[in-house]
Amino acid sequence: MKPFLMFEDRDFEVREEFFGYEEDLVKDLGLDVVYGAIYKEDETIWRVFKTATLDSVVDKEAILYRQDALKDALFNKDLIKRLYELSKKCLDEERRVFFGFFRKYPDVILYSSIKRIEISIKYIESIMKELKKYSNDLHSKAFLGLVKRLDENFETQYLKELQKHLNGLGFKDEIVIGCTLSKGLNFTDQKLLKRVSSKKGWFEKILHKRDRDFIYCINPKDESGERIISDIKNRGINRVADTLFKTANHLRGFIKSLRDELAFYVGAINLEEILRELKCDITYPKVFPPSKRVEEFKGLKDTTLVLTKKSGVVSNDLLANDKDLFIITGANKGGKTSFVRALGVAQIFTQCGLFVTAKECKLNICQKIFTHFKKEEDSTLKSGKFDEELKRLNLIVDRLKPNSLMIFNESFSSTNEAEASLIAQEIIQALIDKRVKVFFVTHMYSFANSFYSKEAKNCIYLRAQRGDDGKRSYKITVSSPQPTSYASDIYLKVFGK
Repeated sequence: MKPFLMFEDRDFEVREEFFGYEEDLVKDLGLDVVYGAIYKEDETIWRVFKTATLDSVVDKEAILYRQDALKDALFNKDLIKRLYELSKKCLDEERRVFFGFFRKYPDVILYSSIKRIEISIKYIESIMKELKKYSNDLHSKAFLGLVKRLDENFETQYLKELQKHLNGLGFKDEIVIGCTLSKGLNFTDQKLLKRVSSKKGWFEKILHKRDRDFIYCINPKDESGERIISDIKNRGINRVADTLFKTANHLRGFIKSLRDELAFYVGAINLEEILRELKCDITYPKVFPPSKRVEEFKGLKDTTLVLTKKSGVVSNDLLANDKDLFIITGANKGGKTSFVRALGVAQIFTQCGLFVTAKECKLNICQKIFTHFKKEEDSTLKSGKFDEELKRLNLIVDRLKPNSLMIFNESFSSTNEAEASLIAQEIIQALIDKRVKVFFVTHMYSFANSFYSKEAKNCIYLRAQRGDDGKRSYKITVSSPQPTSYASDIYLKVFGK
């Protein structure tokens, strides 16, 4: 029994550890701002959302499957939140009766497993009841499939029969163990037997001839006798205890998977509510295969900037299909970093089935997503800044695949421009030759002009706009690179006129 709310045919596994380049991706794109805004002090939502955003889905049908599930979740917010709370409560309550330290004792395993199963059944019934209330409002394959599987695996009659067996295993009065006497009067083949209770009336009991019983009573002071009886009992219930333990774990595994997968949709609901409150446009992007080159959007905003600045965030438009290289130049603090961060987050959100902060959006799927942003100086002085940049790039190159996305932001600026331009040219050309889509933010005119002069059709050149008075519009438009560093801006900033 699986929830299958994230994938149609496989489990969603929450990761606890991430690679260094993935942590760089989170920091560079400001994804920790997103996690912090939506998690509501719930660590499960944080871990699940981080896993989902960093484990990009590369299959178009899988992305659409999750998009449809998210539309269901946003239309039925109360249901999703209620199901999530039920699954959390179930795990918390079940955890309190799990006697992990005493697992070597079959009777303890038996009793705790029965209790755990009863708790799981109680909450599964509640979950099924909630889903049936909203059955007419669910349309996605993910949630309709969940309803169907719950009905098939936990129909009412089955649950009643299971509860009946659990009640019979309660052993409130006595335990009946069957066994065989072997040589030396040793007990073997111990088995738990079903107790047959007599339902005769009192008058019938008086007239009924009593059967002869052979009873042996253990003296309370006979410790060895007690140990023998305890051993017989434990051997007799061991197989049943093991079966119930596995059943309890199976039910717990289902509830845990359900909680984790619901956590993604609860996080998405939290994010959607924040963005709606900030009056930010959202849309479900149209996705294209990795072999295509599609980069088309209207009103795209930097999600992390929206969450921190709250208002006044400038959006950008772009229509640049069939392009492998995007070189972005222009004035400092003109919105270049925000622009590439916006498209990086949009790509990640697209490939985990989320909406993006734009009016319209079309993107091709990327096999892998990487960032290489300029870092601060190494405070430990273990390596130079340029050396550190190359080491980070080397970790990324080892994991690159064709049709991946690579975003550079002021990379290689720690050395002189002539040397940095030559290094960047060779690296970027090698990436393009390997069918990697590249966004490159830079102040190096010689580097930008080296590609511009080739007039390659698979390259496009963007520039951050700056007015004659030095004011920034934070708009990024298609424009050729210019050989200027706007030193006058620095002069005005320092001297004020």
